[in-house]
Amino acid sequence: MLARVLTSKTVRSLIAAAPRGGARVSRIISRRFPMNGVCELVGPLAEASMYLDTSDPFQAEMAYGKYQPESTERIFHLVRPGDVVLTAGAQLGYVSLALAKAVGPTGKVLAFEADPRMIEACRRNLALNQFGEVVQLLPFGLGAANGEFEMSLSGTPGQSSLAIAHHCVGSTSVPVRNGDEVLAGLGISRIDGILLDVEGWEVQVLKGLRNTLSRYLPRWAIVECWDVALRSAGSSAEQLLQELKRLGWQLSTLDGSSPRDGGDIVCTRATSFSIQSLSEVA
Repeated sequence: MLARVLTSKTVRSLIAAAPRGGARVSRIISRRFPMNGVCELVGPLAEASMYLDTSDPFQAEMAYGKYQPESTERIFHLVRPGDVVLTAGAQLGYVSLALAKAVGPTGKVLAFEADPRMIEACRRNLALNQFGEVVQLLPFGLGAANGEFEMSLSGTPGQSSLAIAHHCVGSTSVPVRNGDEVLAGLGISRIDGILLDVEGWEVQVLKGLRNTLSRYLPRWAIVECWDVALRSAGSSAEQLLQELKRLGWQLSTLDGSSPRDGGDIVCTRATSFSIQSLSEVA
């Protein structure tokens, strides 16, 4: 009885509305009363559903509407109806569904994911949702060059990486494609927003989008910045921040402070900007 109450949509909605502490509460409840199956979401994605196993802490936060609340709030602030958005690192599809809701039926979300396990999970979650039809799932990674690359598979969903081993449970070869070539093949002439969460592979993705970014710099971007992982791919947090500035974006963090290692970087397009080559970036 207690399990049904604590995992009910009503209780989860109350936790989602809590100003603070909700993520911790969701994890505590889920350790005692995990859910595994189709879950009606609450909070910012209240109209969506996902297959979730809340024994995983991050999926518990999704079920209780407390997954990356600052990033989700910023998405709804930055995205406009009709936008074309690129997200790399689609994982289970939570962020892709948020983007689909934000761009609306006239927009488009290009969601890239290379981890074979996450591809299938994301595809299932998108199929549960009507506005998931706005999302095009592309089952490969983005990078500077086309080829097959070794990916470290993480035991934590969403943390597999082409750059670094993180809670590694194995590895596999995955396809990686040049972003400019992919977008040209899809007939995409502009991108209004970019969300990169690729565990240290961010600079490689930007290099592969060089021509697209030189033609039309997206209005906004949210880019993960993790120096340890970036260095594993031959770059660094400093290089990533410098490159984002050179592209013409103004940088801040989700809380409005100065950009730094260890958090998401919010990029907004300056009034005037110039494009410089990415070829200098390792």
